[in-house]
Amino acid sequence: MLKRSTLLLAFAVLCFGQARHFDFTKPILGPDEKPLMAFDAKNPVPLTYGELFRSVLNAPTDEDKQKPVLERAAWSTKLFDLGQLVYGNKDCVLSIDDQKLIKDRVASFLGNGVSNSVLARVSKLFDPIEKSVNTKELKDE
Repeated sequence: MLKRSTLLLAFAVLCFGQARHFDFTKPILGPDEKPLMAFDAKNPVPLTYGELFRSVLNAPTDEDKQKPVLERAAWSTKLFDLGQLVYGNKDCVLSIDDQKLIKDRVASFLGNGVSNSVLARVSKLFDPIEKSVNTKELKDE
């Protein structure tokens, strides 16, 4: 019976994904490994993942604008609630679907001022690579 329960649990995790904990108060690092700064002429502050995610979740895309009014209202509420959840959250639990939604939203804004380095940092946050590539090893080959 225990083996069967363990197999069912493993199957459920594989099929439905697993929620993960994130600290969205961390600053996003640029290509120079220094924090990217949020645009505030008087008091520049590091741009955090939570600030970026709340911004892209609350900014409507062309696809959002094409939805019927009631569907758009429900969708906007979902995006707003998710934006509020991630903003300033040190221990945010997100489902695989919410992680994908955020990653897709960031990618959709790539042409609207979000740089490739930001998209790469977001991808690494949600899909961490177990082994990092050593560029010295690549040059030696």
